[in-house]
Amino acid sequence: MHTLPTLFAQIMASLQVAIGPFTLRNPRRAQVLSIAWYRIGRMVHRFRRLYDRWRAGTLPKPRKSRAGQAAKPRTRPRAYFPTTYGWLGQDVPPARSFGSQLDYLMRTPDFEEFLAAVPQARRMLRPLCHMLGPPAPRLPPPPRPTPPPIPASPAAATPRPVPPPARKFSAA
Repeated sequence: MHTLPTLFAQIMASLQVAIGPFTLRNPRRAQVLSIAWYRIGRMVHRFRRLYDRWRAGTLPKPRKSRAGQAAKPRTRPRAYFPTTYGWLGQDVPPARSFGSQLDYLMRTPDFEEFLAAVPQARRMLRPLCHMLGPPAPRLPPPPRPTPPPIPASPAAATPRPVPPPARKFSAA
């Protein structure tokens, strides 16, 4: 019987094999495709480690969201990486089929259970789904934290004065 990490590794290894020849065919994109190839290999190892830790019950706590915090200044410039949705499927047409296989794997009940229990896996797989494009983006966004309640202001606690009733003037 195949485990989720084994199936994921097979799909990603086949994707890496498909990317290889396209790095030679398109010299302008060779560096970007090489970086993608390397990232995919690292994802396989990270996925396997997360899955094993999940099964063993020794997962680290998920880190707190940094939404709204100032970003740390970068010491080196960020490497160029395409941002269009499904860019790998455009540069490497066979990648679309691997996106479909990944989508099928992510729809299995075991994988959905794993994704629900391990938010780190969602964070890891989202860029991969963005690279592969349709039909792989079946990852739900992580649940947003509920904002703290807004304390009532002191002005809202005091009642507003009621205006006096309108006067009637007689016509004389």
